[in-house]
Amino acid sequence: MVRYASVTLALFFAAAAPRHLRDAAGQSNDLSASYHSSVADGLRAAAAAGYETVAAAAAAATNGGSAAPVVYRLPAGVTPVSYELRVDTDLDRLSYSGSVQIAIVSTVTPKLCRIVLNAKDVRVTAVRVTDVGTGAPLTVGGWRLADGDEQLIVTVDGHRCLIPARRYAVDVDFQAPLRGDMSGYYRSSYIEGDVTKWLAVTKFEPT
Repeated sequence: MVRYASVTLALFFAAAAPRHLRDAAGQSNDLSASYHSSVADGLRAAAAAGYETVAAAAAAATNGGSAAPVVYRLPAGVTPVSYELRVDTDLDRLSYSGSVQIAIVSTVTPKLCRIVLNAKDVRVTAVRVTDVGTGAPLTVGGWRLADGDEQLIVTVDGHRCLIPARRYAVDVDFQAPLRGDMSGYYRSSYIEGDVTKWLAVTKFEPT
C-alpha cells in the first residue's frame, strides 16, 4: 500500500469567493458579450435565491429555455482557508481511499446550511462538519453527489448552521478505483518478464 500525506489532489474544492460567479458564462467563446453579461447576472441572482446546483442556476439564468453553457463554478457561500489531504493507494486492488479536511469560513448572512464542494468519480463514505473554535460537531443531515455538475452537496441540519465569519472544518472520507483513462488518479502497467506490474499515476492537479 502506498500512502501520500498532505498533498494537493484535486478531488474536493470549496468555493474561493463570491466573485467566482462573476464570469461563469465566459466558458463559451462563441457567445456574444451581451449573452455573457445576461447569464452572469442571472447566475448571481439564482445563487442568491438558493439554487442547489450550479447547473440549475445556469438553466434558470438562460432566456427562452435554450441550453446554458456547462458551468462548474461553485456557488458563493464559503471561503476555503486550508486543505489537508491523505490518500492511501492499494495497488493490489487498483483502488484508493482517503480523507480530506477543508477549513472554511462562511460568508453568507445570516446562516449557511448547505456546503457545495467539487467532487468527481469518488464514493463518499462519511462527512463531518465541526466548529473549529468550540470543537463542537454540527449535525450533517446528509450529502449527495451531483454527477452532472461534479459536485458534492452537504446539508447541515437544525438550527446550528454555519455562522458568518466563523471557521469550520469539513471532513470527507472517500473511496474510488484507480481510473483507466489517463485522467485524474489513474493506473498504468508494464510487463517485466511474464509478470504485469501496476503503478498509480497522477499530476495531483485538476484534469
